[in-house]
Amino acid sequence: MFRKWKETLYKNKYEILLWLIVVGIAGYFFYMIYDIVFTVWDDLKTYTWMKRHMLQNVAISSALNGRITHLYNVILLGIPMLADKLWVYKLFSYGSILFDVSIYYVLIKKYIDKKTAYLSVLLFFALATFTHMHNLFISYVFCHQILIGIILLSIYYFLKYYDERKRRYLLVSAVLYVAASAIYEGMVPFWGLFLILAWMKEKDKKKVIGDILIHSILLMVWLAVYFYWQTLHPTSYEGGQFYFGDIVGSLYAICLYSIGSFPLLSLVGDAFASQLSVLRGQTQISDLITWQIILTAALTAFVFAKLIPTIQWDKKRGKILLAALLAMFLPNVILGFTSKYIESAKKLIFAYLTSFYSWFFMIIVMLLVAVFLYQKLRWKKPILVILTCMVFICSLGAGINNTIWDLEYARRAAPMKAFDKLVSSERIAEVEDNTYIYMTGEFIEFFGYFDLSEYTKIYTDKTLVFTNNPEVLDYNHAILEMRYDQELQTMELIPYQG
Repeated sequence: MFRKWKETLYKNKYEILLWLIVVGIAGYFFYMIYDIVFTVWDDLKTYTWMKRHMLQNVAISSALNGRITHLYNVILLGIPMLADKLWVYKLFSYGSILFDVSIYYVLIKKYIDKKTAYLSVLLFFALATFTHMHNLFISYVFCHQILIGIILLSIYYFLKYYDERKRRYLLVSAVLYVAASAIYEGMVPFWGLFLILAWMKEKDKKKVIGDILIHSILLMVWLAVYFYWQTLHPTSYEGGQFYFGDIVGSLYAICLYSIGSFPLLSLVGDAFASQLSVLRGQTQISDLITWQIILTAALTAFVFAKLIPTIQWDKKRGKILLAALLAMFLPNVILGFTSKYIESAKKLIFAYLTSFYSWFFMIIVMLLVAVFLYQKLRWKKPILVILTCMVFICSLGAGINNTIWDLEYARRAAPMKAFDKLVSSERIAEVEDNTYIYMTGEFIEFFGYFDLSEYTKIYTDKTLVFTNNPEVLDYNHAILEMRYDQELQTMELIPYQG
């Protein structure tokens, strides 16, 4: 038995080595993001509601304000936080990402080839990029992270139907697709992908509509419920209202969010546009290039250069390339037709949580384009060298970008940790009810979109009013000033200085 195991190990030694490279790169990435939490105010709000045992009430209240998906989304977002342990929270996060990637690998392996599947997983982690808003590698854990995995699983069963012609696979695919759409509206446009896939796979084009009939019926039922609910409870949220007054702006937003996860885009768009304070002072770019980043880039480029020449190009891959290119844009269609995200795109806020979904399909597009260029162009060696260098640069850029953001998130988290320590201490017991607490302007960067009064209620029943506007202060009540020591990373309350 031992000899048989040894022979199998020796036979597959190169494949095992390749997977060890992926495990190492993914492990380092997960290590880097372990301490990163609360990068969006929504997560901090969810944590506050969880600590105050308000998740169910908030879910109902939000649904009655027109956002029916929040009836269960708020609960799903709160589940990883219930234990109030970082390792449990990250277990949900890593598990969700690995679920997505596992389905991703199985889908590509079965319907493209094993080497492309491996390279897709490798590039997923080696080129993974933090962005400054709503990045699903580090926010909206579980609830929104698993959606792309559900969609990919739905695609898998849809394609499996054409292998075995068992209609139960269509039902499973439709249920998964509509479940993902019911959690997040951005998944609805994937109906178009199923239509395209049916057209590609079905020889008898008259059967195409029948192949997506179950998907269409279930989707129509859900949309009927969704829009009927909005007639009963209209939403005031701009991101939940369609806007068709700026078609060019909509197309621009869709395109921008679809490529938002591309590594160098974040590095150039944020880091070198003085968005990050860590680059405004002492930190040198050379300090951000660690040996782990260089090793990741080198290994990724080496494996890429070895495997790309062994992948063949055919018409099937051409069709898959077109389908993946379409799928890359689909998650961003709905938000592209809302005034909120059109304006965000114009402000060069180029990435949103949907950019994470697009990333899966963007990798397939990039890989298949690389295969096409290598196999179809005459100058194979120069093409391979150029492509390999591009992979190395993108991986290096992703690593630098993530290191920058890791430092930035640590800087932003310090005042919040100090604030939590302050309001959970005995100092708050000494503060009178309805006290006004003045914050200097520097705190707006940290707390500008979060209600600190709500957070303090985790620890006290007292009402404290936080403001940075002196005109709001009510001198009929006690007034204190909040000070933060950046060197000691401590926060204190002192008498208001005026």
